[in-house]
Amino acid sequence: MPTQPFFAEPLPTPEEMTMWDTQSQAIGIHGLVLLENAAQKTAALLLQTIPTLQSERIACLLGSGNNGGDCAAIARYLHEAGCSVHLYCLKEPDAVSEACATQLGIATALGIPRSPIADLFSHTPTVVLDGLLGTGFRKPLKSAMATLLTAINAKHYPHVVALDIPSGLCGTTGTPQPVAIQANQTIAMQAPKLGLMLPCAAPYVGTCSHVPIGIPRLIQQRHPATHFLLTKALTSLQTPTLSNSYKTRFGSLGILGGGTPMHTGACHLACLAALRMGTGMVYALTKDQSLPSIRSNLPELMALGLGTQWTLSPSTERLLSSLQALVIGPGMGLEDQAGDLLASILTHPHRPPMVLDADALTLLAANTTLLSLIAENDILTPHPGEAARLLGCSAKEVQNDRLAALHKLTCLQKGVVVLKGAGTLIGQQGKPTFVSPWDLPILAIPGSGDVLAGIIGALVAQASLEPHFQSLNRAAIGVTTHCLCAHTLSKHYPNRGLLAHELCAAIPEVRANRCLP
Repeated sequence: MPTQPFFAEPLPTPEEMTMWDTQSQAIGIHGLVLLENAAQKTAALLLQTIPTLQSERIACLLGSGNNGGDCAAIARYLHEAGCSVHLYCLKEPDAVSEACATQLGIATALGIPRSPIADLFSHTPTVVLDGLLGTGFRKPLKSAMATLLTAINAKHYPHVVALDIPSGLCGTTGTPQPVAIQANQTIAMQAPKLGLMLPCAAPYVGTCSHVPIGIPRLIQQRHPATHFLLTKALTSLQTPTLSNSYKTRFGSLGILGGGTPMHTGACHLACLAALRMGTGMVYALTKDQSLPSIRSNLPELMALGLGTQWTLSPSTERLLSSLQALVIGPGMGLEDQAGDLLASILTHPHRPPMVLDADALTLLAANTTLLSLIAENDILTPHPGEAARLLGCSAKEVQNDRLAALHKLTCLQKGVVVLKGAGTLIGQQGKPTFVSPWDLPILAIPGSGDVLAGIIGALVAQASLEPHFQSLNRAAIGVTTHCLCAHTLSKHYPNRGLLAHELCAAIPEVRANRCLP
């Protein structure tokens, strides 16, 4: 059963959040208590994040479910704080949930004005609170609701706040069904729902925050979320600096690739990233003709030629057995001998844990019988195109449902999968899935993936220093480090122009927590 890592925040699905709510009530915490907590905390956050709120005209849009009840309660707290609020109801009080009816009755008794939702368009609010649909609605939207949401979006209100989730957005996939409120701000109850943190949801969510509503920690531990959001705290899980050290204590890593003159840079970048991560010894394993190019400007690197073709010589086998980790694939090439070499290494009885990247993944897709040789401590790092080859589908299909693609990839083999792209996903069968919160277009550059492979390979090679970390955790740390390097450099490269080797230069500062955003 997944357990919550301390360095990540839970991203419950709507069903998991319902379980938390139900179990909290089962031990005696009344639903009204949770609702009041949510309303009070949300109102306080709104007053903090919108400094002019007390002088704004606030329209509170109430659906017929518990989300409408939350909205009415929030309206009451804002009213008590001196704000001008007006309730716009989707249905009459006798056609709403019990919680919504209760809150609507209290608000009415306090003199807060109420009108049908149709009257919204004859007024000019400056702030809109969206409490029409919560996370529990089931797609597709009825045509009348889709028309209403479209009309609200067309008004372009100055500030739209979604309560828990923008109405019409799927809480699991983050996609509109087929329309959703376009909010400037989303305030989630207890925790952001999974769909809110996926890149496709960004145009609807705006800035996202969450407020505690009183779900006990024990309930969350007994019924843990299956997805978690990566946080900057991951960079604190760095290789310890040991006194009386020598380089071999910090791991030995082999990086196999650069098999064609055009692609030696890929192997070079992965090696540079591994060295910047503090790996004790980094070996470049490549064809003889590629050695000069890979060695260039990197004298700290140890390089070993495997011959003019990809072969596994006795000396290479001995080195393979002594390594703590092996990255294979960057610039490797796709000829038959490359595939044979990959198969030989995967079947080697004393091979180290592997990070399979780039061409190694395409070779796996061409010979899927090799997938059975992937071990639990191996890590695959496909981009959408490589994932599509492994799954026998198109890259568009992968991107249309990245969570489903990740799940299928984890079911194909036993290792960890890092599905790269905006909102990188990291998963392994039977374990939590990690979601990266970072969408950094400046990372979409040549060599970026090679740097990530080197970073993750370095973390695997240094396993003896932190033996309690699983490969899944190491992959998560690697993705976080990679993203924070780009985030740190984005002030110098706000649009495009970042070079992959510059990511490597930022690694030591990020690992020291000196440049975190």
